[in-house]
Amino acid sequence: MAEFFNGRGVRSVAVHAGTGSAPRTTSLQHLADGEIDVIFSVDMFNEGVDVPNIDTVLMLRPTDSTVIWMQQFGRGLRRAPGKPFLKVIDYVGNHRSFLMKLRSIAALVGRNANSMGALRSFSTRSGSKT
Repeated sequence: MAEFFNGRGVRSVAVHAGTGSAPRTTSLQHLADGEIDVIFSVDMFNEGVDVPNIDTVLMLRPTDSTVIWMQQFGRGLRRAPGKPFLKVIDYVGNHRSFLMKLRSIAALVGRNANSMGALRSFSTRSGSKT
């Protein structure tokens, strides 16, 4: 993906455990300094990394693990000055799997979560039935 993005003028690096990986620490510094636009990572930065200015997360890894999905998603959830919201682009459709699980839980307790509004209401409030 880094090669693809670089070929289209988006300054990118790939950080992973294999040969040819960009260095972790230097890549994070280059991102913070605006020298690169994107870091693609494979099983890196899952825990213990705080880069609050991340404003876009590209989901490229299919997973059934709630922990891994939340770690991926969570990279962009930190608040930062000048960052009004997070953009998440889920290329592999993991969000469907996790929304279906939440809808199933809602159904088990007799709550409606079929629309996005009802799902949001279920996930943020307890008590009254929707």
